Amino acid sequence: MYPLHAGKAGITKKRGYLCVTAVFFAGLLMLCSKVAVSSLIAFLFGNVLKGWIFEQWELVLFEIGFYLLMFLPSSLFLLLFLKCSPVEMYREKPNVPYLPFLYIPLVLGLLYALNLIVNLTFGGIFEPFEPVPEATDYPTEPLAIFLEFLYTALLPAIFEEWLFRGIALRKLLPYGKGLAVVASSLFFGFMHSTPSQTIFATAFGLIAGYTYLQTGSLWFGMLIHFVNNCISLGVTYWSLVFEEVSESVTLFYGVYVLLAIIFAAITIGFYISGARKRRKNLLDSSSGFFTRKQSVKSILLNPMFYLMIVGYVALIWLDYAGGAA
Repeated sequence: MYPLHAGKAGITKKRGYLCVTAVFFAGLLMLCSKVAVSSLIAFLFGNVLKGWIFEQWELVLFEIGFYLLMFLPSSLFLLLFLKCSPVEMYREKPNVPYLPFLYIPLVLGLLYALNLIVNLTFGGIFEPFEPVPEATDYPTEPLAIFLEFLYTALLPAIFEEWLFRGIALRKLLPYGKGLAVVASSLFFGFMHSTPSQTIFATAFGLIAGYTYLQTGSLWFGMLIHFVNNCISLGVTYWSLVFEEVSESVTLFYGVYVLLAIIFAAITIGFYISGARKRRKNLLDSSSGFFTRKQSVKSILLNPMFYLMIVGYVALIWLDYAGGAA
């Protein structure tokens, strides 16, 4: 069954290529928005608000506002171009995934294993582009801490799943589930600020996209996204701000990651076997409009895909050059 109960009306090869191009253009638009928002921040705090003293919670509210502003152009573009209602993705009846409570540590364990492999393989290459967090980057007042978790953990889980899976993936789905998951994952991955984050986010997008296909609901993907963000922020936060427990937190996190990877290695086979037995794919059509070859071409021969990559590399280099200066 196609999403929105639209049947095959209006689904053509030309429209499919345009939709893929639109998704990658939205990625390029978001990269441009990052530069624009960074310039706006520099202007406001360097000129208009220069000398003003802000409470920590006020600064976090500024960060939330700038975050939403960065996503606004690409979100509006996709909503208009893909003719998508901002709430239609919530009308689908969800399905509980196979072994739901075991699925979360399984997903996180697989992602941690990938992250470990990437760091061991490319750590030396990626290190110059990785920002070094400092204790001063994180607030210490109760209200500000709450808002920081809202900004870093909850808001991205809700808003990013809505945009990347609820809009981009859903609107590409009639042309093929593989195309929809891969293209939306690339869009999601290249929106992150460092190479290691991009690889991790792309892999997360693939898993979150698959989860969305299996469940027909954004909520489970949001939950996994939120849990991952909370753990990452919590470990970084407590190890930097509260130095007296930093060693204990680091040790605890290391053990947790190791156990999650072992758990994923042991259970992945059982989960795949169980998922195949259920064989229910709520958002998948019986056959995508594009063949597998056409799906690959729509990505690899799409000029906008490479323009998005060029914009990403340029942004990474600008951040690196600014940090080096």
